[in-house]
Amino acid sequence: MKSRLISASLVLVMLLTLLPAAVMAEGAADGMTISVVSKSVNLTAETVEVDVRIDGNDEGIVTMTVPVTWDNTQLKLTGVTANEEYGLTQLETAREISGWIGSTDYELAQERGVYYLAWDNDLASANHTGDGVLCTMTFQIIGTFAADDTAVITPVKEGENVLPIANVMNYDMKDLQNDVEFTAGTLSFVEKTYIPGDTNGDEKVNTQDALHLLYNIYFPSDYPIAEDMIVDFNKDGKVNTQDAIYLLFSIYFPADYPLE
Repeated sequence: MKSRLISASLVLVMLLTLLPAAVMAEGAADGMTISVVSKSVNLTAETVEVDVRIDGNDEGIVTMTVPVTWDNTQLKLTGVTANEEYGLTQLETAREISGWIGSTDYELAQERGVYYLAWDNDLASANHTGDGVLCTMTFQIIGTFAADDTAVITPVKEGENVLPIANVMNYDMKDLQNDVEFTAGTLSFVEKTYIPGDTNGDEKVNTQDALHLLYNIYFPSDYPIAEDMIVDFNKDGKVNTQDAIYLLFSIYFPADYPLE
């Protein structure tokens, strides 16, 4: 058993050495982009969590207000959670105006079909640079979808009955409003039975799936996994690198590390 663990650990080390090269190959986007991350959604899903990301954030920002819209006959907003590990959202403040981040009046936001993501860091001592997930929006699926149908969630600069983007500034008081670009996210509905462990969706289970899960943990928007796929392989109630290791062991020692 010890030799098995050593062999599998060596394979994992090899997978980890590929990580920096793969990330470099992705390249960096030019300019600052606020994007809703696209994903596949199984037709049986009742809810979906959608990430809103910032990329190309070289200038750094300390204040920002971004409207996000959706078809309120298809999706119902039920929650917005700021990513507390990301500098911008650590000091986001609750607003009395319904529909701003910090407000839990999602019914009003749902009625309007727009939610305003707002950050205001009055205590900033430097520019907040770096890319990452700003927040996660949770929607209940209320529309009727068939395979290959889509639903779009869109961050916008301006629109009908929507207050325009505002106050995109960095610590140096530079106005970045004209520098930011928005990218909509598409929910693609699929009817599919997943193979346990097939994290990359190629209908095979091999070391590439362990690698894909490992990438997903650090770069979820670049290496998505189907919404309803269970990847807590070791059943400890959380998804982390230990699950990638478990999946790797399962490939070589399926009797000792079963997948369900």
